[in-house]
Amino acid sequence: MIASKLKPLDADCLLSLPSRATKARATTDDINSVQLVTRKGLAGRLEVSVETLKRRERAGLLPCLKLGRGVRYRLSEVERIEADADVRQSCATIGGAL
Repeated sequence: MIASKLKPLDADCLLSLPSRATKARATTDDINSVQLVTRKGLAGRLEVSVETLKRRERAGLLPCLKLGRGVRYRLSEVERIEADADVRQSCATIGGAL
């Protein structure tokens, strides 16, 4: 899937969690946060069903975090997967044109 075709995420689909501090106390340098995407938000962004996401999770193709009964995805991981898909698609297009 080409990144330019992706829908932007709604603000209510994103969560921010503070990153873990390497020391016992958090310092101002450790205040970076990890953005998480909900299952519904990612399904909308990728234009696939929630069931498709569940299948990809079970197959190990889509890393997720289980928080209680909910599932979240790291936005950085989602963007990396999208970038990898773009590279593979552009390579297939180049290979098919030769």
